[in-house]
Amino acid sequence: MRVEGQIQENQLEARNPYELRVDRARDVPESDVRQALATGEMGFLHSFTTGSTVDGPGVRVVRFAMRILSAAQAMGIHTALDTNGALGGRISDDELNKIDLVLLDIKSWSPERHKMLTGMDITPVLNFASRLSRLRKPAWLRFVLVPGLTDHSEDIEALAAFAAGLGNIQRADVLPFHQLGKFKWKELKLNYHLGDVSPPLPAQVTLVRSIFTAHGLRAY
Repeated sequence: MRVEGQIQENQLEARNPYELRVDRARDVPESDVRQALATGEMGFLHSFTTGSTVDGPGVRVVRFAMRILSAAQAMGIHTALDTNGALGGRISDDELNKIDLVLLDIKSWSPERHKMLTGMDITPVLNFASRLSRLRKPAWLRFVLVPGLTDHSEDIEALAAFAAGLGNIQRADVLPFHQLGKFKWKELKLNYHLGDVSPPLPAQVTLVRSIFTAHGLRAY
């Protein structure tokens, strides 16, 4: 399904500001489309999934911003934001109030290793996590276990202690690394650096989960 926007025929604004229409964006003047995209009144949905075990409770559709979240909240639909927290400073407290659950991915506890893995500083991520704690915003911690890269026990211990101390982490999801997306890199003609990395053994996943549970968190 492709959501072309909410513009009704040749009108820029719909009667209901949160109404989504699946119809002919090509009939709308290009200038109106550009303006609607710029203001967030229009967006594009490229795909959706009918179910998932790692994207929060219920069926998740990746939304084009706060208008969608506001409309979903008004309709009583549970909403979740999946983020690594690096750009958390760009969302206001009022906007966070439109989100029921935050799925927070933290790649590594070590600042050096986090920089190496993501190319970004870990400080904004931890600041966002602490801010969610102050706001008492329910959150799930998501940790991807990659052998040789994120499986350092001292880092996992420190991350588990930090998460447990926040007071708003409802669960910790330990996500085993896999190669299911490897083909996408080839199709995009991009250099894939993890081609030789094997998924963690079940015993490794169990061990990491036990570290989180030892700090009082529910781990899956």
